[in-house]
Amino acid sequence: MESDYDIPLEEEGTPYVTIEEMKKLLAAQRWYNHKYEELELDEQSGLYFTEYFVHDGGGLLRAHMLVEQCMEHFDELDWKRITNGYDFDIISRIEHLMENPLVWIDGISDELARQYVVTGRVAEEKSSEERNRCTPYADLNIMLSNERIEWFANQLPTRKDIYNKYSYYGVPKDMILWGLILTDEYEKFSANLHAPDKIDPCTGREYWPYCNPQHFRFVINRINDKFGSQKAAQIVRLLRDDWQDIKSMKLFGIDKLTPERVEEFRQCLFEGMDRNLRAWDAETPKEEKPQQSKAKPEVQQDRAYVTFTMSDSTVGHIDMLRQKLIQVGWIAKDTQPDDFYKLFSGKVNNTKVTWTGAVGKGMLVFLFNAMVKQNKIAVPDSHSVVTILEAHFVDMNGAYLTCLNSSKESPKHLPIIKECLDILQLEVNMD
Repeated sequence: MESDYDIPLEEEGTPYVTIEEMKKLLAAQRWYNHKYEELELDEQSGLYFTEYFVHDGGGLLRAHMLVEQCMEHFDELDWKRITNGYDFDIISRIEHLMENPLVWIDGISDELARQYVVTGRVAEEKSSEERNRCTPYADLNIMLSNERIEWFANQLPTRKDIYNKYSYYGVPKDMILWGLILTDEYEKFSANLHAPDKIDPCTGREYWPYCNPQHFRFVINRINDKFGSQKAAQIVRLLRDDWQDIKSMKLFGIDKLTPERVEEFRQCLFEGMDRNLRAWDAETPKEEKPQQSKAKPEVQQDRAYVTFTMSDSTVGHIDMLRQKLIQVGWIAKDTQPDDFYKLFSGKVNNTKVTWTGAVGKGMLVFLFNAMVKQNKIAVPDSHSVVTILEAHFVDMNGAYLTCLNSSKESPKHLPIIKECLDILQLEVNMD
């Protein structure tokens, strides 16, 4: 099947423009500025950042060089700082640069040749199938959307909490940045993609990226699930307090809506939320949880601690699988045989296995789905591979893995998956 991308997954030897080549090009043009061409390390947080995108840096070469550096330090980035408080447009730009790297090409088009004299090598953006479909790059938007909602609920940010305050020009200094939860980034991206008609080519309906009732209810439900009903109720009431000012000052995209849509959102926020508020107010407030330490978490009573059962596999197979996963660095070196075996015992237990994060979570899901398909293990009725994994796998900080349903596998790690499955096919002497 022919790939829709310029650089298919199986293509090898693509002449990407390297970071060092980009530095030399900028230096030759006397445009090199260390502050904006190199990621900086915040000694206090231990995270890398750049303010280039915050201050609307427009150079294509600079931007690509910084994004390539971001990919090298993907798990060590201060995304809130890089994106000016999870700004939608900055995230979209970084996502585009990441998915469409610079590649050296053999020549230029006839159209350009008629307009310009070009000496030396030429590079252009090429769409990469790996970066569009594989973890961790393909999960960037989902990851940052989750971080945005968590930061908003914890901080209730105003202009003082972002780095380029001019990006919210016109918003009162003491007003919460409601656009962070009132703007549907997917609708906004799609609307921009299909401008100027703003019509979804699949459904025929007009895009609604701002103050969309359905999106708002989705976000509030997420906040309620993660932070509790008292936080959700607080946010609804604070937004109600600011609603009249938002309308009169035409903030957060409300000026782009018809009067009918403004009224529909008002009804959602007021009459539509009254029932929720009554239910939330009736709930007993949950005690505030202390900050999570690096220690492994205690049993969470709301989790279903069911486990897999062994089908066409043995204890010996399971232990060899454990050793293989330790060898390739996917699970922690101190994973004990008994702890790992309990994951396949078929009995309810709270055994925990540490996923190192050396590869994306999609590979964990892919491996266990493959084991089920090959009838090596079985999943109890009313449960799924993902629910079991999320009840037993934790990250290096001891936090349970989440969002496994949205994770994707990476083709470059499939050979290791094959090695794991081959182990389960071996004849094992149990004497």
